Amino acid sequence: MRAATFTLALLIASAPAGATDADKGKVQFGIAGQDCITCHPQENNTAAIGPSLCGVMGRKAAGHMRYPTYSAALKVSGITWTRDRLDKFLTSPLANVRGTRMGFAGIADKTERENVIAYLERETGGELCLWDRLTPP
Repeated sequence: MRAATFTLALLIASAPAGATDADKGKVQFGIAGQDCITCHPQENNTAAIGPSLCGVMGRKAAGHMRYPTYSAALKVSGITWTRDRLDKFLTSPLANVRGTRMGFAGIADKTERENVIAYLERETGGELCLWDRLTPP
């Protein structure tokens, strides 16, 4: 019994301190959280303010083929979206890429940012991308 308790304690202690929760990130992405979904659609919405975030991880900034109105600042930024880069950007988009049109103050809470990023990462082939896969460019 002690060995099992010790093993369980080790497993709990070895979990990453900043472990993220993509399910919480989904809530934070939605209207109940940061309201990202208002501008970043999960369906084919030609009136959307921002691009779909389908496949954002590893993509060049201003690189979604169905979104033609990126700011010049984002187009020339040279950014490739990684976890670290998204974390910096989502802290304060306007300060991180001066001239971006993303009029969003940012996500101050690091855990919330990490959860949203975990959601974006997890859903690259999931619900965020459903309409992208079904709608030809």
